[in-house]
Amino acid sequence: MVKTLERFHAFRHCPRCKADVDPHHRFCRQCTFWLARPEVDGLRQVETRPAGNAISEMLGRLVQVIRQFQSSVHFIFLGLSLGAIGTFLLVVMLNSVAPDWVAFGARAQRRSCYANMRVIQGAMEVFLQENRFTPALASDPVQVLFEGGTLSNRPVCPVAGNRYRIPRGSSLQCVGSEGHGLPY
Repeated sequence: MVKTLERFHAFRHCPRCKADVDPHHRFCRQCTFWLARPEVDGLRQVETRPAGNAISEMLGRLVQVIRQFQSSVHFIFLGLSLGAIGTFLLVVMLNSVAPDWVAFGARAQRRSCYANMRVIQGAMEVFLQENRFTPALASDPVQVLFEGGTLSNRPVCPVAGNRYRIPRGSSLQCVGSEGHGLPY
């Protein structure tokens, strides 16, 4: 079976180098000229934009600036929303890991107050080995123990307005808006 050769062009000689060419060659073998170029009759030429007046050019630029701003606003909203979601997830994770994270402040104040009361209790035991228990010691033990030289500094409850007293028939207490007693 003999294969027929396809005819790509009607040239016998290359238009550029004038070399002999066969109709089944797409390019010239000598100068690589494109012989099988498609005809341009069916193609529409792309027209350049006609020069418009200054107002239409300004409006075109304004529309272009607005579109660029709209595309940049999407990135801003995307960034803000991703940041908000990330912060929310961080808070949820912290809340699940440490469910009592809000109560750390109150617990720390209570423990600090307990430590102060233990210091006062120890100073009272030393003071009472040499002195008698007086009403002044019951009403303001910190003042009496500090003036007596048993305490080197004045312990203060971290809750504002609270002070240390010994109520009748009880042991040392932190009395005030949010009172603390020694845990037994």
